[in-house]
Amino acid sequence: MEINETKFFLNPNQLRACGNVVDDVPKHFGGHSHSITCTEQNLSIPLDMRVVISYFTVHTPTQHELETCDYIILTSDDMWDLYSEHLQILEGKENNRHISIKMLQQISHEITNDLMFNLSQEKSYGEMQTKKQSLFVSKEHLTQNLAVPITVARDTVKATTQEFIRSAVHPIERRYRTKNAMLKYNRLQCKMYSDTFFSNSPSLLGNKCGQLFVTDFSYMRFVPMKNKSKAGFALQELIQEVGKPNQMHTDGAKQLTTGKWKEVCRDSNLKMSQTEKGSPWQNRTEAEIHELKRHVQRLLGRMKISIILWDFCCQYAMGLRNRLARPLPLLHDHTPHEVITGNTPDISEYL
Repeated sequence: MEINETKFFLNPNQLRACGNVVDDVPKHFGGHSHSITCTEQNLSIPLDMRVVISYFTVHTPTQHELETCDYIILTSDDMWDLYSEHLQILEGKENNRHISIKMLQQISHEITNDLMFNLSQEKSYGEMQTKKQSLFVSKEHLTQNLAVPITVARDTVKATTQEFIRSAVHPIERRYRTKNAMLKYNRLQCKMYSDTFFSNSPSLLGNKCGQLFVTDFSYMRFVPMKNKSKAGFALQELIQEVGKPNQMHTDGAKQLTTGKWKEVCRDSNLKMSQTEKGSPWQNRTEAEIHELKRHVQRLLGRMKISIILWDFCCQYAMGLRNRLARPLPLLHDHTPHEVITGNTPDISEYL
């Protein structure tokens, strides 16, 4: 694209990695739409041709446009790494090709060298490279900016994170948007699994299903829902009330990979992963759902509680199971509640 006669080169794969559909093949060469489609916003940006380059023309936004127009996310805030081995692994799984790693590295190195040589011929690109700032602050910069010893700066870099640092070069914005709201929530040093389960009858409050979140040490969080489309809001509630885990592992269900769920994961910088097709055992939540349902059925039967209160009983059973010191290797004779919060729980109300 062009901005005030300055050329910015954008990799189509960088757009695709953010969930956008890029059709950069001209129509007379067999392309369908020759456009960039933002699926979440249902927006299509048509592309033009200049020699062999696909582009679209934009202008510098006015202050009124910055304050009133909607922001369309085309790329991720994360730095785009041309040498990422993760991209090669994904491509290898998709194509199911048995090519040696040495050959892949050689091809990638040759293509990258040619690409960088061509881009270096552009004066504007050279100017951009000289002005480009690092997305991660080093210990030397920390020493200079915060006026602390180099040893303190080195240990601080190791003991902290910089997930929401912003750059004056990327993304190209006149002002910084506030996107670090998730920093005010607890950060859990664990991986979580999640799945949606359903009830045979609606509850007194009209809930027909629930979202269950589970860790490797059997801490669980249950959120009742009226329908499965509310799964993203359940994830948001988990982050606000319990904290943000390192990774969220689910199956390939639509409500757990797109829409509100994907938006919450992206805004909180939460890594998403899915189980392989036909391998439900890879999701730890499956077994915990089975055990939770059995526990709830025992409680309903012993206390003679109506089935329409199943969601209240699930909340009670969840709190109880989080306070049981079960013989699990990762608990070390503690309760899941103490492992995730650091506080010894009191079971007076359950007695």
